[in-house]
Amino acid sequence: MFGLNNKKMILCMLIIWHLFKFINKTYGVEVGDILLYQVGQYLQQELEKIGSCFRFGSDQFSLVIPKKDIDIRDISEKINKRFKHPWFYDSNVAIMMSATITCIECPKEANNYSELIDKTDYINLYAKKNNKGTIVMIEDVELDNIITDKAVEKAVRTALDTNGIMVYYQPIYNVVKKKYASAEALVRINDKKLGWISPEKFIPITEKNGMIIELGDIIFESVCRFISGNNLNDTSIEYIDVNISAVQMMQPNYALKLIACMEKYNVSPSQIIIEITETATMAATAVVNDNIGILYEYGIKFSLDDYGSGSANVSYINRMPFDIIKLDKQIIWDAFKNSKAGITLEYTIKMLNALNLFIVAEGVETFEMQDYLKNAGCQFMQGWYYSKAVPEKEFLEIIKQPNV
Repeated sequence: MFGLNNKKMILCMLIIWHLFKFINKTYGVEVGDILLYQVGQYLQQELEKIGSCFRFGSDQFSLVIPKKDIDIRDISEKINKRFKHPWFYDSNVAIMMSATITCIECPKEANNYSELIDKTDYINLYAKKNNKGTIVMIEDVELDNIITDKAVEKAVRTALDTNGIMVYYQPIYNVVKKKYASAEALVRINDKKLGWISPEKFIPITEKNGMIIELGDIIFESVCRFISGNNLNDTSIEYIDVNISAVQMMQPNYALKLIACMEKYNVSPSQIIIEITETATMAATAVVNDNIGILYEYGIKFSLDDYGSGSANVSYINRMPFDIIKLDKQIIWDAFKNSKAGITLEYTIKMLNALNLFIVAEGVETFEMQDYLKNAGCQFMQGWYYSKAVPEKEFLEIIKQPNV
């Protein structure tokens, strides 16, 4: 379309006009059309004899300029400056609008039309989040990270649409009773293009775009189905930990949805532990508190995940109904590296035991770690010393094994 495959250099600018939907809704579509016409006329005048202007979307204009002796930053700054001043839809009413200007040099930074559209979308996403109302050059953007995030988002969407969400189980060992007592359900995604994607990568993305709701529903139902279909009551496994994010807990009536799922599969409240992070406790809105209260009254117990990894402190433990505290693997690993960290861990365990809370030590990788933590007062252990997270069938075989 723009001759990107030839050797001529072309400057492509995209003007993203903010608040266009707000203007249409507040002042009416007719006013929006008038302002749209004014912006288009202004851009055409500025580009007269040097380039072309196209309407690219409902609130976007595309400027295509053959690169000769033209400084794209000068043009961008001039347009950006104009948007610092009001626009008039009649002689009396002034409306302030802002615009983000993104710039790509072709074919240097986009070799074909498809690549141009993709990179423009990535830059727009970055600009709307980080630099709204400014000028964004492609070299200013960490494009690789944005492209990766979008690819991961697409992979999660594909997995959701094609039953590609897998739930693995990492066993939790009771060192006092010398048996596997529970497990943590962990989501896994294996994409054809990206391969295995770390939950640390895709979970934050799903929380931002809202897919965590659908993803969480699939995980929770999978766990309930697993508990029901494998008669876990006949094994040493007492319960399964299920991670619930703050975003999920913020959904009205979310607790009732979980209870309905459990009753559908005849799962007892004692067979589920809901694991939440300090983020969820910090976001303790009325809705979050209501959901937690309903689930607790129903008989479900709660676990605080990754204790010691961030700003979580005793106040969270005191005001939230936790029965289990999971020590973050990093503070355990640190305890084996320096004496101060070891003292901190020792007294943290003593405090939690004094509060009659069960403690799960994460990241246990050696017998020495198990022995140290057991003597320090930890009853439950989780980590690669026992097993990594594995599929259902493999997990059922592991828990049949004799003492570790």
